[in-house]
Amino acid sequence: MADGTKVDVVVVGAGIAGLAAALEAKQAGARVIVLEKLKSARGNTYYSGGGCLSKISGTPEEIVSESSRTCKDRVDPELVRTFALRVNDGIDWLASMGLQWYETVPLTGRPDRFGQDALARLRVKGHGAAICRIMVSAVEKEEIEVRYQTEATKILTDGEGNVVGLRVKGKEREREREVETKGIVLATGGFQGNKEMVGTYLGPGLLKAKYSGTPFNTGDGHRMALELGAQLVNMDQWHASLRNKHRINPYPRLQYGSLLVNSQGLRFVDEVENTKDFVAKETVKQEGCRGVVIFDEGMKRFFRMGFEEHLGEYPVKGIPRVRETDLSRIETRLLENGTLIKASSLKELSERARIPHPNLERTIRQYNESVTIHQGKVMRVPIETPPFYAEEVTGRFNCTLGGVRINSEAQVLNFEREAIPGLYAAGEIMGGFYYDNYQVITGYLPVSLVFGRIAGTNAAKTR
Repeated sequence: MADGTKVDVVVVGAGIAGLAAALEAKQAGARVIVLEKLKSARGNTYYSGGGCLSKISGTPEEIVSESSRTCKDRVDPELVRTFALRVNDGIDWLASMGLQWYETVPLTGRPDRFGQDALARLRVKGHGAAICRIMVSAVEKEEIEVRYQTEATKILTDGEGNVVGLRVKGKEREREREVETKGIVLATGGFQGNKEMVGTYLGPGLLKAKYSGTPFNTGDGHRMALELGAQLVNMDQWHASLRNKHRINPYPRLQYGSLLVNSQGLRFVDEVENTKDFVAKETVKQEGCRGVVIFDEGMKRFFRMGFEEHLGEYPVKGIPRVRETDLSRIETRLLENGTLIKASSLKELSERARIPHPNLERTIRQYNESVTIHQGKVMRVPIETPPFYAEEVTGRFNCTLGGVRINSEAQVLNFEREAIPGLYAAGEIMGGFYYDNYQVITGYLPVSLVFGRIAGTNAAKTR
């Protein structure tokens, strides 16, 4: 039944993509409502670290070339080009709302892919929660209605395939209602919380993996778009990360003198020559999705790598904020809470980390021999100076990377590459931006921002 609501644009999802779409649609003069199935804006945007939401360097053509090369020519160059042209303006737009950034400590000291000095990176103050808070505040200021605990269930079309409305459902036992509209923006996220879809598209092996983001992204937008004949692309793609018990990323430490082994003490991936996404995915495949980072006292000069959150304005809960010169306090706290294990010998370390000692000793010996052979090619140091350290990590399932095919105007396309009239998409629901290599140029936050703004502007034109 119709509930009497008639608007120009309905945005489904209140993450960075959906909120950006709503703000731009309202700016274009449209009457807008936002539907969010949770009690508040707590999708993957909320759980993100905010480390990728910053301006990028390089020309659009350089960025398209790099993305195509590292993603095996399986991404849409027009989407990448559009992103490159629009992202820096989008960052300024967020800054005008009051979003702030801080500079973290240096990570590697190596040049980035465009030859610039990558001594530091920017991170959003307050991380993903701040993004949601500031954007929700902007939406409220514009008097855009957000209906929480309201789920979209079906897109309605006329006889010619034009969007004419949306069927929605509120709290349990509430009857489905219909909202009349000619423009819909799907910003519903990925499908990592839908076990059936994960098993079908990504394989049953991922069903055991722990989530690093929200479990409530269940492919609602994928399903509704597919019912209208939308094409899905790169549906077998997903993103993973490594995290210790405090959800801190150990990957930067692996770039120098740390070794990653599984529960049997065996090395299963080259920590330096592969991307962090690949390393994390290989860890997910191990027993219990478990890995153990091994390093020695000689690595201590790189100890801050990966603990930069502790040195910034917003440290991780449970770890003290410290000065860069006072890293011993971090070590003490991590040893106290069990995040790190410290031992005077490899035998003791093996016992405490629950790793077979003969395997670990053999793995480290082989690793040290390879460091000697390849010294100068990669920046590594051997593991030989006691005391030795172990840090247990988990390979986590962050998000899915496949979704509906869109064009540079954020219009959802069918199998004939024709736009479905009135239907737009942005954020994790969109496919075609990543393949096999996440964060080649950037993460999902700025991509969602760019295409959310585009989707909102264009959806407003349907009124």
